[in-house]
Order: sequence, then structure tokens, then C-alpha cells
Amino acid sequence: MSEQMHVGVGKYIGGGVTVFPVWPESPETKRYCWKPSHLSIGELGEGAQVNQLEVTNNGTRPHIVVEGDIFEGGWQTRTAATTVVIQRGETVRIPVACVEEGRWNGGREHDTRRVRKTPYRSRSRMTSFLASQNAEAMMSGGPVDMTTSGRPQQEMWEDIRQMQESRGFVPGLSLSLSMDDVVGNRLPATDHIEAKLLPGQRGVIIGIGGYIAAAEIFGSTDGLKQRFSAIVDAARYEALDAPQRSTPNYLARDFARVIAEGTPVGEQLDAPAQVTTPIGPLAVTSFALANVLLHAAVFNQAPREFAGAN
Repeated sequence: MSEQMHVGVGKYIGGGVTVFPVWPESPETKRYCWKPSHLSIGELGEGAQVNQLEVTNNGTRPHIVVEGDIFEGGWQTRTAATTVVIQRGETVRIPVACVEEGRWNGGREHDTRRVRKTPYRSRSRMTSFLASQNAEAMMSGGPVDMTTSGRPQQEMWEDIRQMQESRGFVPGLSLSLSMDDVVGNRLPATDHIEAKLLPGQRGVIIGIGGYIAAAEIFGSTDGLKQRFSAIVDAARYEALDAPQRSTPNYLARDFARVIAEGTPVGEQLDAPAQVTTPIGPLAVTSFALANVLLHAAVFNQAPREFAGAN
């Protein structure tokens, strides 16, 4: 099942970031909750582990935890490594990656009031290695391993360190603190235009410095609405050392066409996949239930042509 989509005209919002609206053709689902504030997120009851958290759904509907969401607090701030559906009243353990390498202390609970997203380049590096470690299982039908300990976690930490080399190091090498410093304090408000959601919009394609970084698609307008500002802020942070130029519309259209024709977006993938396409290699996550797409992310892994990219 391929995910067809329509791409609107990109809006250059300054700082090298262009936001393209996306409307998938698949039906929208309304039965899930997307608000992180309806969750309780904490360290494991028997003791904190870097690459796992316990999540309880306190809401009245099934809740979707989205890959790339950031959970601040606890013993370390983490990011979700995969998209998970949690039923009403259910508590599950989810795979996460640490985005605060230098801290290992604190309380059990994580703050769910503020929605934040990990930059696409960091998510891309982690996703790529999760795909590699699961490639054989995906082909043979064997057990999937979404554990981020080892190389996927090292890739996440390495990318955060590299970004802070040019943005300035912060206590604990915290991604959240670094994003607060750059987006909140160092990017002049006059340098960017506000990005706005359009009616019915359920996805984005993000261009950075003339390069398509990623596409992210949701099964509900509310899923994107809850995270839209966080996605844009993460892109602005990522684009700090990119050329200050817009990304052409034709690149976004080409990217969307390749997603529809050459990737498993729209299918249920138990682990990320790596796909070779005419525009270069892509890393893909796709989470679907009953043939309804709930969330997908497609990361462009072709070499970036501007300095500072990896």
C-alpha cells in the first residue's frame, strides 16, 4: 500500500528553513489521542535504564506516542525511538534514546506538558542504524530489535555533540537546553516568518538550505497540530549552520512522488527500513493499524551539499 499525497507551495520562514504542507490521500482517523499531556512518563519501576521508559495512558482514548517526541526530565531527557499505540489505562515500556548524555540523576517522572521534537538529522542517524540492525529480521520474519543501546544511541549522542560544537556546549550536553538557547535566545525574531498550518494539513516536508531533509505524515490533523511548532523549532535549530536560502518546490514534489512510488510508507513496519531510490537513500518509519497510516517519517540520507552537514 503506497501513500499518495499532495504537496503545497513551500513557505520560506527564514533561517534556511522552507516548510511544505502535505495532504495525504489516505483517510483521516479520529479515534486516537495525540496530546502528550495525557500521559504519565517515568523511569522503570525497578530502576532507571537509559534506553527504556514506562508510559501510562491516563486519557479516555487510545494514545499515540510519536517517534522523535522528546520527554524532558527523569534521570535523563529521552526521545521516542518508535511510534507506539497505548490503550486507555495501559502502561507499556517503550524504546527511547537519550538526548542528554552528561546527566544521570534526578527524579522518576518526565514532564509531558511541553511538546518538543528531536531534529531530523539526529533522528535520521538513529533510524538508519535501527534499520541496519533489523534488516535481516525484516527479510526473514524474525524478531525485531528496537533497542537503541549500542550504535543507534552512540549515533544520537555523536550528532548532538557535533551540533553543539558549532552552537556552543551546554550543561549535560542536553539537546533541550541547546535548542532553548539557540531557538529561544539566539535567533532574532525578525529573521523568520511564522509558519502556519493549513486546513486539513496532515504532514510536512522540510527543506533546509536548499536540501530536502525529511517528510513527516500523521494520521490526524490533530497529530500534526500538537507537534507543528516543535517540528519547525527543531528545523530552525538544525538549520543554524546551513545556507540561508529557500528550497525549491520541485524538490519537495519529487520527494513526495518517490515516497508514494518507492517506499513502504502507509504500511505497518515493525522496524525502520532503508530504501534506495532515484533521489538517493532514504530511511523510513511507517506505523499503520488496520491499513490506516498513523505516523510516518522519511529521512533523506543523500549527502548534504552545504558545510556543517553530516
